Amino acid sequence: MARARRVRAWRGRHDLVRDQHDARLGRRSVPPRAGLGLVAADDADRAHGRLPGRLGRHAVRPRRLPGARDRPSRTYVGPGRGGRRHAGVPGREPAQPLPAAAGLPAAARRRALPAAARRRLLRLPGAGGRAVTVLGVDVGGTYTKWAALDGDTVTASGTVPTPPGPDETVKLAASLAPHAEAIGIGLPGHVDRDTGTALFVPNPPGDWDGYPVAARLRELAGVPVSVVNDARAFARAELELGAARGLADVLFAVLGTGVGGAVALRGAVLAGPRDNLGELGHLTVSPGGSACCCGNRGCLETFAAGPGIVRAFSPGTVAAGTVAAGTVAEVAEAARAGDGRAVEAFERAGWALGVALGDAAALLGVGSVVVGGGVSGALDLMRSALHAELARRRPLIGDLAVLPAALGPLAGAIGAALFGRRSG
Repeated sequence: MARARRVRAWRGRHDLVRDQHDARLGRRSVPPRAGLGLVAADDADRAHGRLPGRLGRHAVRPRRLPGARDRPSRTYVGPGRGGRRHAGVPGREPAQPLPAAAGLPAAARRRALPAAARRRLLRLPGAGGRAVTVLGVDVGGTYTKWAALDGDTVTASGTVPTPPGPDETVKLAASLAPHAEAIGIGLPGHVDRDTGTALFVPNPPGDWDGYPVAARLRELAGVPVSVVNDARAFARAELELGAARGLADVLFAVLGTGVGGAVALRGAVLAGPRDNLGELGHLTVSPGGSACCCGNRGCLETFAAGPGIVRAFSPGTVAAGTVAAGTVAEVAEAARAGDGRAVEAFERAGWALGVALGDAAALLGVGSVVVGGGVSGALDLMRSALHAELARRRPLIGDLAVLPAALGPLAGAIGAALFGRRSG
């Protein structure tokens, strides 16, 4: 008899936990068991001990079911094909499937934010609950962008040519916001977040490898400093505030002087041991292709970054890893005017981007990708070749939604500031 009672008690606890889990994920609608219903009971009843004692400890857990929450819950949209997404949160609207990657305009309309909303940020907690000013710096191979956040507002921002070396860049960052109480700086390469050291940063001018960015910037500015990979900074900004807001599993691509990448799974941006997880730009799309700064040949970066597009338009005019100011914009202008070589250069970039995104989607099972960076302004010129490649792989990866970044060129700087507030 005692053993039978223990078995019944175990089964009751197991069924309760299973029903809580399934109800939370919206997998099925089942009548709640006695214990499950009381999990959503009024807090006052718990406080006054009005729960039946026969239901045991499981009846007085402080958690609530999603349907009993006072604040609205966001609908969760899982990765993969539309048929594999579950029905959403119980008691609320079902999850909406992501749009097919049939064209960027539809995706852009779905995720576009008003200009004023793009400048609104989360309240940044400071000492005693007050808002603090945080500086975010996004170092690129050609340009460096920065944004100062005061509370929940971008109070100042700008773009300057990237200085000729790490010392000069750090001095620039220290001078940008003299009243900042914390600084976040994003670098286009591998970094050690714990020590704030650049490990492998090939595209900006100068020798960055091994440079103690955080220590030097703290010495000059006298405030806490966080160092992060620029693509992870971009991803965090778009995930919390931009095109990927409300999504859980997303791939990010940043097209500029190089090509960066990041991955978010279950609502968190993944980092890796050298802040290097998600290096989309160094996936091989053409074995034996052009040499890349990473030591490989035929990387996505050699096709879809600014210098790669310029070289395809005018071979021999631009060295790997460099690009003259305005050159990519000029190639885009020529393509829109009907220049065959310019059109072919962007179609080549779009095809390469499609190959890399298809590989990443097959590996990670994500259903959405956000594309940003300086070259993404010409994404419309890559669209046809990009979607043709993704359509070819639809039987495996499903419909991959390609969304333009919503925060514009400041996304990386805003993300760096969001990381910077952790150090403040």
